[in-house]
Amino acid sequence: MAWADGRGLQNGRGDPDIYMAATALGCAVAPIVLVGAVAVPDSVVVTWAATDGTPAELFRREGTGPYVDLGLVTADVQGRIVYVDKPVTIGQTYS
Repeated sequence: MAWADGRGLQNGRGDPDIYMAATALGCAVAPIVLVGAVAVPDSVVVTWAATDGTPAELFRREGTGPYVDLGLVTADVQGRIVYVDKPVTIGQTYS
């Protein structure tokens, strides 16, 4: 992190002092791996592998349209996230 601090300026003149501090970020990547997708007449079942309890935000896009937030999904005790995308249209591309 870095920031400028002008408290030491004389009568509002001069250059502000620049400070920096190193810190560890508490961010970890949760690996989520696509296992597969199966199409049935009006839906697609998508399965991912993840550590038990891993949350993930799910988004979906039709063709080149905007991504739509489908909500939060969580890996089950078997380490799977299974989502049934329904209804879908034959011939449409989904991301």
